[in-house]
Amino acid sequence: MFGRRSGEDIVVGLDIGTSKICVVVAEKNENGEIKIIGSGIRPSHGLRKGLVVNVESTVESIIEAVADAEKMSKTEIHSVYASITGSHIKSINSRGSTAITSRDGVVTDSDIKRVIDKACEISLPAGKDVIHSLPQEYLLDGQDGIKNPKGMVGNQLDVNVYIIAGSVASERNIVKAIANAGFEVEGLVVQSLASSMVALKQEERDSGVLLIDMGGGTTDIIVFIDGLVRHSEVISIGGDHVTNDISIGLRVSIPIAERIKRKHACALKSMVGRDEEFFVEGAIGKDKIRMSRKKLAEIVEMRMEEAFGIIKKRVERYEGLLSSGVVLTGGCCNLPGVQELAKSRLKLAVKIGKPLEVSGLAEILDSPVSTTCVGLVKFGFIYGSELKYFSFSPINLLKKVFSYGSSLLRRKIFYKKEG
Repeated sequence: MFGRRSGEDIVVGLDIGTSKICVVVAEKNENGEIKIIGSGIRPSHGLRKGLVVNVESTVESIIEAVADAEKMSKTEIHSVYASITGSHIKSINSRGSTAITSRDGVVTDSDIKRVIDKACEISLPAGKDVIHSLPQEYLLDGQDGIKNPKGMVGNQLDVNVYIIAGSVASERNIVKAIANAGFEVEGLVVQSLASSMVALKQEERDSGVLLIDMGGGTTDIIVFIDGLVRHSEVISIGGDHVTNDISIGLRVSIPIAERIKRKHACALKSMVGRDEEFFVEGAIGKDKIRMSRKKLAEIVEMRMEEAFGIIKKRVERYEGLLSSGVVLTGGCCNLPGVQELAKSRLKLAVKIGKPLEVSGLAEILDSPVSTTCVGLVKFGFIYGSELKYFSFSPINLLKKVFSYGSSLLRRKIFYKKEG
């Protein structure tokens, strides 16, 4: 059907969110530059707070979004890097130690991999598994502050590792949905880490920065100091909670509340005039209903202020260390006033983050909604072959188990229906 297949030179990102499924296809040119050549975005059905609650509905949304991306990029997609989020994701610091095995005492890649594996040999709560193992610093015979020990000489290698773990069941449900849609999973990447790949500049990571990714069902945060991840967390508040508040406060249905949010909402009531109004279609047979935009802004601000209040408490230990302030990304960034509210509540400089240092489709690169998905493809290009950066253990086992043949048949039926 298509002239090429996804593989080493073409990487596909699949952001499975609570409100949308986003697919991005990217290629790398001879200069090493990443270019977005195709995309697909469809409403998400079957997820709640970032977790799969209906596999069949999720599968259909994935198939539709991927089909759009395949047509645009003229690429046959077989494998993806997928995002994972949810309040089940937790982090912990760990330390590993190993003896250098070579006769001359030179540190090799196998020594580095072994010491990271040792650091990951920790006792996790039942049902949890390592998603990412991020080296913070190495120590060689007690000498600390080493970023890369390869080629150095010593007897004992230690490493401090920042481990991000998640629910095995949640991982399996994501992998199962993707496999049932007809695709293999090259790796699962925590949403905030994926977004940071393209929303943050290196100098921001080095000087200290907080990235906030506000999606439909969750808000993902990640803190970088001295270029390293120091904190990551998922908060169960997102754009869908704002929609629900609007539905209750204005006594309208969820679909109408979502339309109101997208068209009329503002996250800061001081930015809205007291006399500003808008109209909404009433029930069948009734006239349009007049509503106050000021009241709407009060509802939205209350929920958004709650989210930023929680974030402030979570990162207060880094006060004075975030010289680059806050980078805000995700779908909620489209709400007018959200940047100003974040600045006021967090007492830090705030800017809207969009994909950086990537070329291609303007509609993707100009939108904070696509940050995670673009970050996934960059992650795949840079770290795809480096097992030291993240754990594949449950993924490789699962992606071979699910029925790939039946899922391909499902895709063929979809294309026949669409065509």
